[in-house]
Amino acid sequence: MHRDLSRMLDAWPFTPGTVSVRRIKARDGSNRLQVRVDLGVLQMHEAGRPDGKKPLGYPSWFHALTELLQSRVEPKGSNVPVLSLEECARLHQESLQFNHRSFAFFHLKAMKEAAADCRHNLAIFDLLHVHAPAPEVAWTILQIAPQQILLLAKASAASLRPSNHDGILAAIDEASSNLASLFQRIGRPEWAGACHEAAALKQWRDHVVANRPLPESEKLDRQLADAIQREDYEAAARLRDQIRRSKEG
Repeated sequence: MHRDLSRMLDAWPFTPGTVSVRRIKARDGSNRLQVRVDLGVLQMHEAGRPDGKKPLGYPSWFHALTELLQSRVEPKGSNVPVLSLEECARLHQESLQFNHRSFAFFHLKAMKEAAADCRHNLAIFDLLHVHAPAPEVAWTILQIAPQQILLLAKASAASLRPSNHDGILAAIDEASSNLASLFQRIGRPEWAGACHEAAALKQWRDHVVANRPLPESEKLDRQLADAIQREDYEAAARLRDQIRRSKEG
């Protein structure tokens, strides 16, 4: 068996500034994702954990530790059971795997799968926030949590029709709320307005609002205001009549 990967890497060159992802069929018939990075190729399972492992027989460390916490005795002076530092490290490592795969799914336009991986990571953060032995331990995943909130919004919006402006705005507003809640929970509410993801969500929302078709009533109101500004009182009178008739039904 040849262990040198040079031929495969030469056939799939790395291009800086781009994301190269592909699906392959493994020898056992299951699907894999491959991501070309500068030093080689990342290969991930599509289902379960990206590395294909089942910790303690569970689909992930998140599932395993959630179950174990149900039977764990609370430490003295606390009303919640606590994860060990080793368990927190396992959750952090798992979150990095799911983060890589969520972006791979997104670039393959597998939005349902991308959203599921984002939700998995945000659930890990929730678990760490409650059960980590110290607040700063939960912050290890904070570096990717805002990215996952933004990606979840993009994946959710991409599954909607482009004309569903209200649905897209709802996804954006939910992400903004989740971002604010994230920083509120760690005692840093001021970070919510300063991070890159918050700025991206605002810019995205402004774009959607600016390009959303106006309801007929709002169109007439704007036309009326424009006619009054131009001192075209004849047109303004016609528009007032049209607005009144539309309200009367």
